[in-house]
Amino acid sequence: MSEAAVRMRLGGRSVARAQLEYLLEAADRPNVTLQVIPFAAGGFPLLGDSSVMYAEASNSHLDTVQMDSPTGAVFIDSPAQLANFRTRLDLVEQVALTPSKSRDFIRTVAKEL
Repeated sequence: MSEAAVRMRLGGRSVARAQLEYLLEAADRPNVTLQVIPFAAGGFPLLGDSSVMYAEASNSHLDTVQMDSPTGAVFIDSPAQLANFRTRLDLVEQVALTPSKSRDFIRTVAKEL
């Protein structure tokens, strides 16, 4: 997720703090990887795309990308499209903070609220 999303205060300070705390709880799950893309990274693949979630299965044939759109969720599971998203996500991971540093960053922002 982008640093901008972490810093937004939609709903006020208490709502924003609760959302960040929820993200920290979710990041502790073994099946969740949460990484923050700092402003310093500049542009990055997927910038400007709608919300994207890549669900990686134990069998790669079951991998799925879910994208949010104005008309609802879109699911992508074709091998070519999945390969494209995996490449783009790999590039994003290179510019993002590590999961540990991302959690530290989110804690810092939550304390600022």
